[in-house]
Amino acid sequence: LFELVTAANFMDIKPLLDLTCLAVSVFIKGKSPEELRRIFNLSNEFTPEEEAQVREENKWAEQPSKRGDDAASNTATNNNNNASSSS
Repeated sequence: LFELVTAANFMDIKPLLDLTCLAVSVFIKGKSPEELRRIFNLSNEFTPEEEAQVREENKWAEQPSKRGDDAASNTATNNNNNASSSS
């Protein structure tokens, strides 16, 4: 999947890039930072103190959506609507 994202970006195929990025967002949604590090093969270079500071500064990113909807679902719906209207 990640190779497909890279290829779509390189070849400038925006609909494919949008779709693959949506798939990645759905795949990583709800994963913990530790799970994401494992999936993307990333190391944790923060000290425990630095990690606590970053978490505090970015607490908003861990909050559930206040809109009550799912941005990824909206993107998929919009993409489907665009595809239908162009047919």
